[in-house]
Amino acid sequence: MFALRAQAVRSEQRIEPALFAILHHATTTAAL
Repeated sequence: MFALRAQAVRSEQRIEPALFAILHHATTTAAL
């Protein structure tokens, strides 16, 4: 159970910056 939670946190740390980059790219292109 604890291992699953730790793995989920690790995968979130990989995915979240990618989502942020996509979101930032979308907002900058929309601003242009």
